[in-house]
Amino acid sequence: MLCRLQAGEEVPGAIFQLELNGLKPQVYSMDGVELSLYLFASAEERAAGWEDFGEQTAAADLIPFKAYQEGAILMFYIHGESAAEGQKWNEQLDKRLKAAIRGLIAAE
Repeated sequence: MLCRLQAGEEVPGAIFQLELNGLKPQVYSMDGVELSLYLFASAEERAAGWEDFGEQTAAADLIPFKAYQEGAILMFYIHGESAAEGQKWNEQLDKRLKAAIRGLIAAE
């Protein structure tokens, strides 16, 4: 399965496009699914960004998503509008996204 990554649509106020710890994400679409990628300056700043996300969304009823955190990278993969759609998570895609993050880290 080949995944096509392209620029996504920035939506003001979107939960997974929040400014975290002063940083806005790069937004992508992969086969129609939203990815939000935060490239922090350090792992410590990424951890603070993740904490900020938790604080900003504490009262929100979030749609299904996966968060990937490695090094200075935080990425959200939004994979459904409902809990039922969230059950469709693809393990192969999960491996590809993790490999892509490792590639980004290696390129730094």
